Amino acid sequence: MIDPGVAKFGMVAVLAQAPRTSPSQIFMVVGLLIGAAVVLGLVILLVRRKMLGGESASAQQSGLMDQLRQLRDSGELTPEEYDAARKSMVSRMTGAPSKPAKGTDE
Repeated sequence: MIDPGVAKFGMVAVLAQAPRTSPSQIFMVVGLLIGAAVVLGLVILLVRRKMLGGESASAQQSGLMDQLRQLRDSGELTPEEYDAARKSMVSRMTGAPSKPAKGTDE
């Protein structure tokens, strides 16, 4: 059996003989690892947003359109109010600026 004190000095001798790495090489490797982690995180974020965000937004918009139709069909909204709300929602979805309806003071 090897004496623990001798084994410890043996490991020190092995470490002392190992080639040294310069600090610039260490910083470069650590920087690359951090950069890879950031890029991977961004990719995961974009994929997650694409998978979860697109469907929920379109489902939410279609739900609002269904509610508008129900309000119009029940008589709570006039056809003019329905058209104004529908055009406003469509302009928000497409990113086009909405035009105020005629007769409003905006």
